[in-house]
Amino acid sequence: MNTRKTPLLAGLLGNALEWYDFILYANFATIIARLFFPNENPTAALLLTFGIFASSFLVRPLGAVLFGYVGDHFGRRIALITSISLMSVPTLLIGFLPTYASAGIAAPFFLLILRLLQGIAISGELNSAATFLVEHAKENRRGLAGSLVMGTVFVGALIGAALSTLSTAILTPEALVSWGWRLLFVLGGLAGVIGLIVRLRMQESAHFSSQKETAKRLPLSYVFVNYPKQMCIAVALTSIMAVGNHTIFAYVMTFLVKFTHLTAEQANIINLLGFVVIVLLFPVMGLLSDKYGRKPIFKCGLLSMVFCAFPIFWLLSQSNFYYALAGEILLCVALVPIAALIPTMLAELFPTYIRNSGSAISYNICLAIFGGTAPLVSLTLRQEIGNLAPAGYIIVCALIALFALRFIKESYHRPLI
Repeated sequence: MNTRKTPLLAGLLGNALEWYDFILYANFATIIARLFFPNENPTAALLLTFGIFASSFLVRPLGAVLFGYVGDHFGRRIALITSISLMSVPTLLIGFLPTYASAGIAAPFFLLILRLLQGIAISGELNSAATFLVEHAKENRRGLAGSLVMGTVFVGALIGAALSTLSTAILTPEALVSWGWRLLFVLGGLAGVIGLIVRLRMQESAHFSSQKETAKRLPLSYVFVNYPKQMCIAVALTSIMAVGNHTIFAYVMTFLVKFTHLTAEQANIINLLGFVVIVLLFPVMGLLSDKYGRKPIFKCGLLSMVFCAFPIFWLLSQSNFYYALAGEILLCVALVPIAALIPTMLAELFPTYIRNSGSAISYNICLAIFGGTAPLVSLTLRQEIGNLAPAGYIIVCALIALFALRFIKESYHRPLI
């Protein structure tokens, strides 16, 4: 394998697997609810399914502390190898879990344990990959490098959505419930082995190698004591990305199937086309940020979210395929400038010797608060207030990020410290 391409592939493969798994869970949430919980109350079963989805995010701050420490003290390479190993095994095992009908309460319990393990693994994945690639990138390509990290999130989601759509189209409902959804999780676990092999071949970044002795002398509490402002800014900036991403990943699919007249196949197609748009635009946003700066591109995305949120959810709620597709595309276009730049902006907030810890901990605290709970909050708001209520939640998060943006300096032209 070309040694110049190895860091890129090594940094990107794990993120694709991470979100492949998550989109499968979201797309098959109604099947998982049916199989792993009692069927007396389908809405309650669906809420419990999303509760397990949210629980995997609650452990992410713990995993972030662990993987941040490993990445800063022992190397980005070790953190990335460990995270993909811990991610792959639970993904594989989910495909073999017993159902509630055969194992009773043990079925959702085992599902919860596996999702918690995945949550710990995932907490070290994106930020370690972003740190690794940003440190490997040329100074005028750091925005592109970070955008590719987040882009692979949606590549994995795109593959998951494509396979979900294909399986829904070609399999009978009985076959899909019986074994079809399980097969896709098994394939994801096996794909993780390929990612592990690639990561075993990669080399550590020169930035880390030059400062690893400094990092090894720092206590675990160093980043909390010395960089609280940067961590608060990182959490605030990431909040809108967390809500936006997980609205696309989990809520929209379930909303379209359960509360409109669209079929699961139509909803899958809408999600799939949205992911295509995102994947194509991510590197464009990264390159634009390398040329014009992170802040103006990021601000465009925030303002788009503020002004488009209510039109987006109105379109999604019209029970019309083309209106829903337009709403999904508009949501994706508004989100791209935000999500594409978060990995690089967080990496540039912290110096090398605590970059992995600072970015990972702040990012995953935000994901625990805003990300995993987004489908649950949106579903609850929709039930209590109406179809457009989740738009208000998105606007609040966008305004929080817009306020935080005022407190950071432009970084695209500055060398890493």
